Amino acid sequence: MEYPGTRFTRPLRLLLLGGFIIAFLIIAPLVILSTAGYQLDWRRGIWRTTGSISVDIEPATAKLILNGVAAKGKMPYRLNNLTPRQYSLVLDATGYHRWQTAVTLHNQQTIYFKDIGLLKNQTPRRRRRGRIDQLFLSPGGNYLITVNQNQNRQEIWLTDLKKEELTLLTALARETEVDWRWAEREPYGILSITTPSSSQLALINAKEPGPPTILNTPTSAAITKWQWLPEETILYLSTSTTLFQWSPTTRKMLRLTELAGADWQASANGLWLLRLAPAANRWELIRNALGFRSLWKTLPADNNARRFPWRLVQAAPDSVLVERPGPERRLLTAAAEFTIPGSYFRRSPFNDWWLLGSPWELREYRHGAAPTLLLRSGEPYADAVPLDEYNTLALVLPDRVTAFFPYYQVSHDFIPAVVRRLAADPKRRRLFFAGIYQNQEGLWELNY
Repeated sequence: MEYPGTRFTRPLRLLLLGGFIIAFLIIAPLVILSTAGYQLDWRRGIWRTTGSISVDIEPATAKLILNGVAAKGKMPYRLNNLTPRQYSLVLDATGYHRWQTAVTLHNQQTIYFKDIGLLKNQTPRRRRRGRIDQLFLSPGGNYLITVNQNQNRQEIWLTDLKKEELTLLTALARETEVDWRWAEREPYGILSITTPSSSQLALINAKEPGPPTILNTPTSAAITKWQWLPEETILYLSTSTTLFQWSPTTRKMLRLTELAGADWQASANGLWLLRLAPAANRWELIRNALGFRSLWKTLPADNNARRFPWRLVQAAPDSVLVERPGPERRLLTAAAEFTIPGSYFRRSPFNDWWLLGSPWELREYRHGAAPTLLLRSGEPYADAVPLDEYNTLALVLPDRVTAFFPYYQVSHDFIPAVVRRLAADPKRRRLFFAGIYQNQEGLWELNY
């Protein structure tokens, strides 16, 4: 049917309809192929597959440079229709260390770069002159304990980083061995003082520094082991026979259990005991949760069990790290056992991430998974310090500190200094290190 005088006649309508159908048949496959990761090479007249790179990192001002060409736009970046090949990828921001890697893109693949925080490129500031032998940063980053030699004595200093106040806590004989452990909740810490003839534990309140409180058991027997209870301000300490609990707020010492030669370790969900059961010819690992004891794991005992006993190193609700002279270390879970080479251990403040290994190899352990190799180094590292929630590490090498991004196997120079000790405050993104920077010895602070 056609209306009188119309110019849009039936042949024209059929022609237009045919045009739409032809366009659909041409465009639809192009859209489908493009969505599937294919791109038409007009020069060669062939279809080829492509890939994508997605980048979303901190800071938001960072720029993406791919094969030397700055990408258009801003963070987050999504680069589509890239030819599968190897690319040089650089993340750069003013005032930050440059982050660079080589990435191989395959057909129909999207590579994501996320959970990365670039590190600021700043100059360390010296807080104190002279050699610092040890430093201990509080979990909240508000207090810093330093130990240094001064003529024939050791001085233990407390720095209140909020008030910028420096207090001499005590001075000890030069041959005294000292150690410090912060409670997970500030402001308490324990100073361990060991001489050839005696050992003592002294409690110090960093918020109100004064004369230290010397801790003694009811029997005055020597204290052989101590540990702050995770997530609480309660101290566990033991003699060779008895385990006690002490609170710095109530100042009361409570008897918890008789050890009968067993070793112990506290975790967030209770107490672990490791004891030798000669009659059964095995070591028994017992979990004491909410007052209920249960046999959790056993280890075979050999003829040298008493000479080379297993000892507890670290415990979590579902994982235990044990060691014995040799050295030999094992990571125990409910379902498996893993032999861990080396004696290095550090626990990250994020997600209870464990770092294990030797000066040449570093492994990570996340609860519920098998340990995995993070790093095999050509030169020994003295420490691996977590810097942020993305588990970026500061690796302390003999003549410098490098930043290592383990999930991308990327590293870059971080601090050109000979570092003796290093501690980081990830929340404020600052660190302190004792060592030599630009030929000057001292205690240094660096915002990163």
